[in-house]
Amino acid sequence: MHGKGLDHETIGLARASGMPITASPKYMAEHMGLPYHQSAIREREYPPEVARSEREKLSEGSRKFLRYSYGDLLPKDRDWKVLYRIWAGTQRVLLWGDPAFAAGYGRSSTYCGSDGVEWCEPGSFKGRMGTGVPGQRFNYQKQGLATKYDWQKYAYLYRVWGRLLYNPGADRDGWMRHLRRTCGDAAEACETALSLASRVLPLVSLTHGPSASNNHYWPEIYSNLPVGTVGNRRPYGSDMDGPVRFGNAPTFDPQLFATPREFAEALHEGRADRRYSPLDVADWLETLAAGCDTALVSLKGSSTFETAEVQRIVIDVGILSGIARFFAQKFRASTWVELFILSKAAVTLDRAEAHLKRAVLAWQGIADIARDIYHDDLTYGPQSWLRGSWQQRLREIEIELTDLQAMRSEAPHETIHPDDQTKAAIARLQGRVPVHGLATGVTGPTTFRRGEAVEVRADLAEALPGGGEPVLHFRHVNQAERWKAMPMQRGGDGFAAVIPPDYTDSAFHLQFYVSAVAGDRLVLAPGLRDDLANEPYLTAQQV
Repeated sequence: MHGKGLDHETIGLARASGMPITASPKYMAEHMGLPYHQSAIREREYPPEVARSEREKLSEGSRKFLRYSYGDLLPKDRDWKVLYRIWAGTQRVLLWGDPAFAAGYGRSSTYCGSDGVEWCEPGSFKGRMGTGVPGQRFNYQKQGLATKYDWQKYAYLYRVWGRLLYNPGADRDGWMRHLRRTCGDAAEACETALSLASRVLPLVSLTHGPSASNNHYWPEIYSNLPVGTVGNRRPYGSDMDGPVRFGNAPTFDPQLFATPREFAEALHEGRADRRYSPLDVADWLETLAAGCDTALVSLKGSSTFETAEVQRIVIDVGILSGIARFFAQKFRASTWVELFILSKAAVTLDRAEAHLKRAVLAWQGIADIARDIYHDDLTYGPQSWLRGSWQQRLREIEIELTDLQAMRSEAPHETIHPDDQTKAAIARLQGRVPVHGLATGVTGPTTFRRGEAVEVRADLAEALPGGGEPVLHFRHVNQAERWKAMPMQRGGDGFAAVIPPDYTDSAFHLQFYVSAVAGDRLVLAPGLRDDLANEPYLTAQQV
């Protein structure tokens, strides 16, 4: 049964048939994100007061929280299976193949007794909705790069996904045999390059979500959403709340990730935002890009470098490295623009422009790689934002610099020199310390009985010698609900908090994590590891 709008009356009808029942929700909207299940859904996915129509009173009304994730489908005593679907909205053209992410999806696909995951592979949206172009079955225009059948380009991807979704602990040799056979002495560098490059777009789509629909948002060949207050907003206005600009686009996990607007507001108000900031995302993207570039240098020394198999990897990794740098600079530029909107201080616009120039340079590099390799019209739908190419998108990205410069008219003359509040915000932004994930900082039970208190302890001495101000965040494993928070009290060698019995007296399991602030330093425990492939919260299952 399709998860969108699914209610318990429908489940009851299925149960009465006597047949086995499987609910099929989307893993994270119609996109790929990091391998864990998002901690919270977007604000637009919570039920509105009035449904959009009588026909959609469930999917757009009381059950709207089931549009794009597991909602309330994971109670302890359910008698239905839950099988997730990963949609191909994020990455349709470029090669993918990261064992760490595939294994992470494999582990999280059985979250709280779920039954696995189906994946809409890259070709899923090719050849439908008017995507056919005469004489252009393949995306490549350069001779010698197309495989005999288009699926063969992704043979390595199928091996990685197939083995690690089924068994997250599968032997590495299961996919390396393929790389050694097709790429020879470049195999090791190809694995590294593809692993790092494959993390770029899932990270972007998780943290920059202007639309949950794959029919409107395609970050791989990005229809540019401006960071400023002028410029083209298509195609995003129908699925995000205004103002429609880059810094206000929601994340697909608003519990753990702040938008540039939210982060700038916290800076301007002098308060801590206990989430990953857009600058943390930018740091990760730049680290991934640097790793890709290092692997590409290593590949150039291989004897198989000029073969079609290796060249396909080199080209796509180069494009993904550029995409990482582009979005990293967009996140940085957008943060400064949001600070400008709050303060009207021209100096903040200077900083934004410097970052946006780097974003344009990154996209120019992408276009230079792709121009003679890929067709100018890669078609995955009839609308302009579902077709085109990196080189075709370049002009709209270059125009954004002119649009940003036009915003200078919004700065009154007297705000050339920022006020004290803005100066303090700029100092905090320049002196920002990256959020630290602490994998071993939190302990709690892995199981509990309904109606019993659950104690969670935190030892933060490794990251915050003074202990900071720890807060326990907890929620039922039910995305229709909001997270709760309580301060943790010092006790023994660390801190402790107790989730009360009246809260655990529910049909659902529990998930929790800890945040702690000391000065300008924020710790999230467990948070995300360097490979971004783990669950950033802990779970206690009801027995």
